[in-house]
Amino acid sequence: MADATQTKRALLQAADAARFAPSIHNTQPWRWVVRSERLELFAVTDRQLQVQDPEAHMLLISCGAALHHARVALEAEGWQYDIDRPAGTPLAVVHPTQQGHIDPAARRHFEQIQVRHTDRRTVSGDTVTQDVLDALVKVTEQAGARLHPLSRDQVIELAVLVEHAQKAEATDERVQAEAAAWAGGGRNEGTGIPDASLPQELPLTTVAQRDFGTAGTLAAGSGHDTAPATPCSTVPAMIQATGCGPVRRSAPSGWPPPSTAPACCR
Repeated sequence: MADATQTKRALLQAADAARFAPSIHNTQPWRWVVRSERLELFAVTDRQLQVQDPEAHMLLISCGAALHHARVALEAEGWQYDIDRPAGTPLAVVHPTQQGHIDPAARRHFEQIQVRHTDRRTVSGDTVTQDVLDALVKVTEQAGARLHPLSRDQVIELAVLVEHAQKAEATDERVQAEAAAWAGGGRNEGTGIPDASLPQELPLTTVAQRDFGTAGTLAAGSGHDTAPATPCSTVPAMIQATGCGPVRRSAPSGWPPPSTAPACCR
């Protein structure tokens, strides 16, 4: 059993790592409370998108991403842990149990979350091979979810649905006002989407990228996802939770393989 100082330090590092987690419009709608022997995760409803996310579904997914990153940080230091999910609040409570062997794969996972970011530029031309797709499906299932790569016909169907949704949002003043509150500008406070992360113009893709109603300063680049070679964007995938799933206490071994995953899949 680790001493109290080691446990507290590990929990502080885990909470700090969670700030790298993706969230809807980068709202970061979570709050961590670090106790002497546990880490508590709370939702911050003041950052909920009341118009676009009235049932707080995207808020909960965002908090789940933060919890995932905290877990990755603990695993990178060899910690085992238990997670409680109370019926009310907090959303989750992390209890470190003991510290053991550090898995190099877990260290790579932690390194990746520190460099991961949403890239709204034109996708790269790197080909996604079948073995990479199979590995992504496998690790998604290990995390208690399901990843379904879309066929070309399904991509077209998705593109039509997204187009209709974009048109509906463009005529809804409440949606536009809420998006403007979180997108554009310098965003020095660290939340929201700054100009530097928004393209000057939307890149050409079969499935339209989200239009925040404001142009940024990021050069979108050239190209289109219908190129003959199969780039990442020609293999869109739908991911869905299959329930809370098992609480994983150690990272899957050997994934991601060093320098083999396409850049847009990291």
